[in-house]
Amino acid sequence: MAMEQILKAIDACDGDLFATYLSPRCEFRAPGFTATGPAPAWAWMSAFLQAFPGIEHRLVSRVEADGREAAEVAITGTHTAPLVSAQGELPASGRPIAIEACDMLTFDADGKVSSYHIYFDQAGFLAQIGVGG
Repeated sequence: MAMEQILKAIDACDGDLFATYLSPRCEFRAPGFTATGPAPAWAWMSAFLQAFPGIEHRLVSRVEADGREAAEVAITGTHTAPLVSAQGELPASGRPIAIEACDMLTFDADGKVSSYHIYFDQAGFLAQIGVGG
């Protein structure tokens, strides 16, 4: 159930609410990015929120077991502002995206997210916004 609430916080661009679900030592991983804690995780999310205003995350399915939650997430939006990352800046393409992602959460004893891993086809994503293909 946490994934649904996290996605709502992301779509609302509410970094403070997002942070309440993660432990201070949460290990966050996404394609090309690894960090510890809610603040850098939100910084990674914010780059996408700024580049794709109005981006939407739809929970397709989820499974919970043994202190973990796996979720299939459909992500849609339009690239209307530069996407800024440590690797550089991609200018707005004006192109829509439709991404299928898998998010994996692990919970600590207090019910906070202790690890948050995001998996998606990065090459497919870049091709959708006109980079490299």
